[in-house]
Amino acid sequence: MSKLQTAEDFFTDFTSYVRCAKKSIRIQTMNFEVGERMDILEPLLIDAAKRGVKVEIYCDWVAQKFIQGDLPLLPILLSKKKDIVKVHRRNTEMRRRLQRYGVVIRVTNIPSILTSWFPAFGRDHKKIYIIDNKIAWIGGINIFDEAFHNIDIMVRFTDSDIVNSLLKIYGAKNYSHEYNINDKYSLYIDSGQVGKSIIYDNAIKAVRSANKKIVFISQFVPDGHLLNNLICATKRNIEVTVITSSREDRKFNRYPEKFTYHFFKRRLSKHPNIRFIHLNNRVHAKLLLVDDSVAFVGSHNFTFMGILMGTEEITVKTIDPDLIKQLKLFIDKIVHL
Repeated sequence: MSKLQTAEDFFTDFTSYVRCAKKSIRIQTMNFEVGERMDILEPLLIDAAKRGVKVEIYCDWVAQKFIQGDLPLLPILLSKKKDIVKVHRRNTEMRRRLQRYGVVIRVTNIPSILTSWFPAFGRDHKKIYIIDNKIAWIGGINIFDEAFHNIDIMVRFTDSDIVNSLLKIYGAKNYSHEYNINDKYSLYIDSGQVGKSIIYDNAIKAVRSANKKIVFISQFVPDGHLLNNLICATKRNIEVTVITSSREDRKFNRYPEKFTYHFFKRRLSKHPNIRFIHLNNRVHAKLLLVDDSVAFVGSHNFTFMGILMGTEEITVKTIDPDLIKQLKLFIDKIVHL
């Protein structure tokens, strides 16, 4: 059975399995950072390593640039820079402690001197967590405190075929690929090839085949060909709903992200049939639900901008009625908060 979990539910569930892990703990994330969550998880990982469990963490190089879920791209005040340096120093100390006790930490996508000036490009955005090769999670959650203040989701899998497929993907430099696991589940992998995305292309196919309704949830508003196809869907009298963060979210109020938001709002003014919902909190969940029967959920934000930046992603496509039901309940809950 596949189980949908909120950020809090995921962390409680994951740490409970870490405590009793017998063989292996595998974590692949774009970012993890010191804070209350790592204060809980770090000693659990060390204890697991001490008792002979293979503990391995794949983390993108850009984690060294993030601070509380934010990636500063413009010059910052000296006082704030001191705070950032302090957090990064604590991160380094935490990683050294983990490594001292045998936790393997592998940094991915290390840039050249030139490309390091463009830290948003070429990132591994996948989130995969696997315990003892028997239970696995994918979704949107990185391990740092700010992530648990967001509206986000993970999906837990115990089906051996799904877990084994995730084991093949974990830590590997994958080429873009579709894994048809069974009659209810497929996994899509984006390799980070600039301008190309299996996930985005299949999301568009699903939107084009919609008959009744489409729900889009992301921290970003839709753009590119997907936005064009959502507009076309409304012309076929299909109910389209776009759900995102509050209007005050930094992604809608600072450059360069605000350009995409204002462009979307201008398109929306000409196509008012799209129902647009700003929630009261920051959204980090990534979900596309079509006709209450097909869903895409994972790390991909379903925006073309990320594809242009060569981002590696993972998303599951499902027609599993049980998981679809859980996703519908999640949507109803966040809309009516």
